[in-house]
Amino acid sequence: MSFRPLAGIHLRTKAYVLGDKLLDTKFQNSVIGAIIEKRSTPDTRTGKRYLPHQNTVNFAFYNTTNSAEICSLFVDMYVYSAEAGSLSTEFSKEFLFSVAEAFIKKRSPLSKRFKVCDYYVRPAREGQSGLVIYIAVKSIYRLYFHPLSKIPGPKLAAITSGYEFYFNVIKGGMFIWEMERLHEIYGPIIRITPLEVHIKDSSYYEEIYAPSKRRREKSAELVARFDLKDSGFSSISPEDHRKRRSHVEKHFSRQAVSNIEYLIYENIEKLDNHFKRALEFHKVISLDAGFAGLASDVIHKYVYGFNSGNLDHDDFNKSVRDGINGLFKSTHVLFFFPVLQTIMNSLPLWLLKKLDPFVYALVSQKLDLLRRTEEFLQNKSPKSETRSVMEVMCGPSMPEDMRGAVRLHNEGFAMIIGGTETTARSLVIAAFYLLKNESIKTKLREELRTVMPTTESQPTWRQLEQLPYLSAIVWEALRLSTGIANRSARVAPNEALVYKNHTIPAGTPVSESNYFVLTDPEVFPDPHTFDPDRWLRAAAKGEHLDRYLVNFSKGSRICVGMNLAYAELFLVLASFIRRFDMGLFETSEKDIAFARDFGTPYPDEGNGRVRVIVTKVIED
Repeated sequence: MSFRPLAGIHLRTKAYVLGDKLLDTKFQNSVIGAIIEKRSTPDTRTGKRYLPHQNTVNFAFYNTTNSAEICSLFVDMYVYSAEAGSLSTEFSKEFLFSVAEAFIKKRSPLSKRFKVCDYYVRPAREGQSGLVIYIAVKSIYRLYFHPLSKIPGPKLAAITSGYEFYFNVIKGGMFIWEMERLHEIYGPIIRITPLEVHIKDSSYYEEIYAPSKRRREKSAELVARFDLKDSGFSSISPEDHRKRRSHVEKHFSRQAVSNIEYLIYENIEKLDNHFKRALEFHKVISLDAGFAGLASDVIHKYVYGFNSGNLDHDDFNKSVRDGINGLFKSTHVLFFFPVLQTIMNSLPLWLLKKLDPFVYALVSQKLDLLRRTEEFLQNKSPKSETRSVMEVMCGPSMPEDMRGAVRLHNEGFAMIIGGTETTARSLVIAAFYLLKNESIKTKLREELRTVMPTTESQPTWRQLEQLPYLSAIVWEALRLSTGIANRSARVAPNEALVYKNHTIPAGTPVSESNYFVLTDPEVFPDPHTFDPDRWLRAAAKGEHLDRYLVNFSKGSRICVGMNLAYAELFLVLASFIRRFDMGLFETSEKDIAFARDFGTPYPDEGNGRVRVIVTKVIED
């Protein structure tokens, strides 16, 4: 029995490369690769195990159950252990083209059973030809034999994730616009990476995110973008998500949020004082920073029981917001280089402060919240009349296996992040268009007088959401704010999804960006215009536009803080319009326009400043 070593490939699994004259007439019955250790014969000299080539026919198809055991490296003669030797024979271009041609003709048995395992190439002693072969073969496989090979899209995106890297990392959050361009070329379904499919069809959104009684998992790649291990947000399986979410969502029910309206009003009064001082001293004020400070103070107080003090600063504690923005703006880099997250968390604070003040502010905030979480677990935190969310979660009702300080801190930090910037952006969008359009503002103010006879009135959330025009303004602001900007892929592990004449294999990450639904001209005519009346017109016709209001996602993973966001939007906007007259200052639509995707929408420059001058405090 003879063996011919041809490649120096190190697999992270114990895989073997098989090949039995791949261009033989019996090609369709041969195999590409499999782990065959239990059926192989050890080499007495090296101790390595090999499979005689005569056993390769159909072996993987009938004896291999784990698709990760199949390797995509092609060899032209005999079986060879992936752990042995280095490349000693170069492949010609003619051979590679012949392999590709044979695959195209004989793809049938491979298209269902053939997957790529995780490996890397060790360069040959003679040069870099092993790496060239690896890249060429892997590219051929992804283009012609991958389960997604029939999905439309650019060839480069099918071959490498470098396509996304270029637009999101090099160009800075621009991949969403490239996807929009690709949809215009290829249609509503495209392959945007070697492993992911994106669909632009508002009617299909619920099939991805909210199918009735059918299993959907969160994409592991999406979870890896954020350092929130073991939180509800980062749960891949629905079972883990349900278990973790159950301890959080009760604190964000409609009733629970209604019970803390006083907390929202306390912070509204603080923000109002900033407006009054700005009028008195003729100061320009940043609405975006003020709204972010209010949302941050509310969520910190509710979740951790302490005042983060953003509204106690003239600049609304800009450094804390810079830290959160720093996190969002680093998501694409951290996705491709996750080791940077570990490095960032391990560096001493004094060094971080010198290297990057944004990262320093973020890490400092995370460490402070971790310390507070540990104090709750050790019952060292000062007691208060109203127990915070984290204090309850650190109590005996939390199962022992879920009481880790880091896990609970990650849960709390996810609430802080989710409850700050997205809410602030929705408030900014609403305020900008209300100040820009006098007729809309006047109409809203007249409606508000029915529940706010004086400027000191504090109507409840329930009262305010009964006002049709205010509700329409809130919904329109949400629509134009987008919410989460980046795609949030889901995986159907047990079923193939069908979209029109395309079948998407089980286990494939599939996404649909919120932005494309919220600006779909078939659903929202003239989608980039702020038009609250569109909601009133739809309601009069019996149309339910709220089906397409996907800012908070849909289904079992709908945003846990949605009720708090709605309460803040209604209460803050009502007080803002009823109590003050303001004018925009050196602010235009480009300052709030969605130009870059860094997790949440960002303008071309900065964080989206909306500056105003307070012209009057309304007395009646």
